[in-house]
Parts: sequence; structure tokens; C-alpha cells
Amino acid sequence: MPQVELNEIFRQSGDSSIIPLAHEIKNGILPRDFRKNQADRSFLPCQTHQIEPVIRQVVEKAKSKGFTAKDIQVLAPMYKGAAGIDAINTMMQEIFNPKGNKKRREVAFFDVVYRVGDKVLQLVNQPENNVFNGDMGEITAIQFAKETEEKVDQITILFDTVEVTYNRNNWNKFVLAYCCSIHKSQGSEFTMVILPMVKQYGRMLRRNLLYTAITRSKSKLILCGDYEAFETAVVSTGDIRKTMLHEKLERNLNNDKVFTAEEPAESKERKAPDAGNQSAESTAESASLKAEDKKAPKIVPVYHLTSEQISDGSIDPMIGMENVTPEMFMNEK
Repeated sequence: MPQVELNEIFRQSGDSSIIPLAHEIKNGILPRDFRKNQADRSFLPCQTHQIEPVIRQVVEKAKSKGFTAKDIQVLAPMYKGAAGIDAINTMMQEIFNPKGNKKRREVAFFDVVYRVGDKVLQLVNQPENNVFNGDMGEITAIQFAKETEEKVDQITILFDTVEVTYNRNNWNKFVLAYCCSIHKSQGSEFTMVILPMVKQYGRMLRRNLLYTAITRSKSKLILCGDYEAFETAVVSTGDIRKTMLHEKLERNLNNDKVFTAEEPAESKERKAPDAGNQSAESTAESASLKAEDKKAPKIVPVYHLTSEQISDGSIDPMIGMENVTPEMFMNEK
């Protein structure tokens, strides 16, 4: 089947060292200058227990140069552990949005504390609010139960130009986003990306994740961790998914758009005549019909919706949506 592969990177400038690095990694190779600092990327060797203090030092220095929480994104493949997303998020929150200011509201949700000004990540699609999985926003307001009509704690988050308010029972729909998973970063770009890689990540050391992470950076890339972990990641392609999609598509495109099917056993039993009340003539006729059924299997058409059917009006594109109105998806105020 015809295939198309995108192999040019346009996120970085033409003289970026991130582009050749990405191409090398895609081919399963770490370049010889991987550990050599470049104008737009650096490598900081460290062990698992050193990841948090190393990232803290990098972020504090970047902050002093004018970088904001929106500019800097830490990416990691796992949530738990000393080099995990949860630990890094707590540390980053202390840098960009510390508790010190008594006027700044905060609220606890299990073992996480949210404050006004925190950077957060949406985890689920909410098309009714125009907010989707992977969207990043900022907490703009926190209201306590005694202040709301619903008598529940509420957090309001600004996503680009959309502001959404969440009751406490929906706070599991977002998380802190100073550090997020590589998977969640797909489709996004950031001025500075900090990427830790350590042996603790184990089975998550994969070439596709490494490639995705480094190509999220627009201008600055900070790599830190075990060099051996990067080596492991670049040669590990993971298990190949055996979906059989190619074969299914070919079979679907090449078939005659009909297939044979036998009647269900229940149907046959329902149609079977009462032997006691059946004449010899009808018995012979029934036997003849059964013989014909065996010779000529039932033909069942397979219908495929095409763009031509929609354009010529033979199929209503709103089929099944007769009683659905836009108002059903709008929140009542």
C-alpha cells in the first residue's frame, strides 16, 4: 500500500544542532558529539538521586535569565521515583510558585497542593468546554466551598482563551505540568526542554520516546542523566505492534463487497415444519429447498459509506442525530 513518511523537521532553526541529533537518534545512533555542549544543547551527566538537584540548578539559572514556567518544560517517561514526574513537579512548583505568599490561595487534593498561578495539564477530552487531552493551562482562581453556590471547592483554569471551572470531584481531570510525560507532550513545542534519562526508567527507555522528547524543543535542549540510559533508549525500539491493519485494509479494499453467511441455527429451528402434520408432497418440496440452500449460500451485501453517497444526498450525514441539538452540549447557567 502507498505510504508517506515525514522526515523533515521545521520546529528548530536551520543551524540548530537539535535537528541532526534527532536524525541520528531516529536512525538508532548517538552522535559522537552527544556529550559535547553546543550553543543550543547541553549534556549533564548525573545519577538518579542527582536528577532533582541538577534540574533545580538549571531551572533556577534559567529563571534568573528571564525564562518563565511556560518557556521551560521538563519531560520524563515515568511518574514515580526520585527522577519521576511527581517528584520533579513538586520541586518545580517550589521554584515558580512557592507557598510564601499568604494572599495566594492554595488547596490540597490528596498529596498534591494546587495554588493560583500553577501550570497544569488537562488529562481528558472535554469538547463541551473546548478543552482536550494534553492542553496546558494556568490556575487563575480557587474558591472554597463556603464561597460557591454548589458548596464545593472549585478551581478555575485558563487554557489559552478558554476558562474552565472544575468542582473538587473533577480535579482528577488535570495535574501539575511543570514536568509532564513525553507521551503527553506530543504535538507541543517549548522554548526550553529539559530531558532526564536514567536507568530507573527501565522499559520506558525507548527510541521513539527519546526522539519525541528532543524534538519538542524550539531553541534550548538540556539532557541530563546516565549516558548509558541514552544508549539503551536509542537502540530499543520496543515491541512491534501486530495489529494486522495492513492485511485487513487490503482484504477490505480487494473484496467483491459481498460475502456468504449461513442462517442462524435458531432461525432454522423456527422455520422447521412439524413432521407430524406434513404431507409427502410438502416433505419432498422441503427437502428440495434444503438441497438448493446447500448449493447456493445466502448472499449478504456489505455496505460501505462513501463520500459520493453523502455528496449526492442519498445518505444523510446527520443520520442518527435527528433529536440532537447544540444546546444539549452547553452548560446551563
